[in-house]
Amino acid sequence: SVTAVTARASAPPSPPERIEQLQRFLLFDVSAGEQLNKQRRALMFFLDLAMLTKRVLVLPRARLLARNKWGGHGPDETFVRWGELFNLSKLKAVHPVVELEDFVEQRGRVDLHLRNAQECSLELDQTFGFNGLRLFASRCECRRGFQHNVPAMRAETATAIAFSEVTNQLGPQRVAPL
Repeated sequence: SVTAVTARASAPPSPPERIEQLQRFLLFDVSAGEQLNKQRRALMFFLDLAMLTKRVLVLPRARLLARNKWGGHGPDETFVRWGELFNLSKLKAVHPVVELEDFVEQRGRVDLHLRNAQECSLELDQTFGFNGLRLFASRCECRRGFQHNVPAMRAETATAIAFSEVTNQLGPQRVAPL
């Protein structure tokens, strides 16, 4: 009915829509060689962080690792969208997410690239490897553990923050609420 359509059109935006309207993004890329389950657990960690900081989560492509003849993982990686592996509609209903390729197509850059490696040396130019792609960052910094400082993350003014080489995984105490 016309009344129902009018009521829906004037309804306030949902929490995911409000977060999406802020146009603040959180990107992450796991360390090379992490198996799919650890990548999923990192996704859960960064989903929780995106929820706490009211940022849209940018989903990196999942790395599928090839096994070598000795049973270990070889250097060859295949990247696939998470949406090719899982139905993302339920996730999107809870919190806004965008796939990495769509983010790159829409924005083309990040504002802050944070390296999280034990030994951190920044690349001289601000183009960096990220999830098998090359991205550009306005600023590059080494801030080990910054992803654990939620108040500082909330206060960070960079619109799009990218974490590289992460190994974070969400602990069981935080999984149940998600």
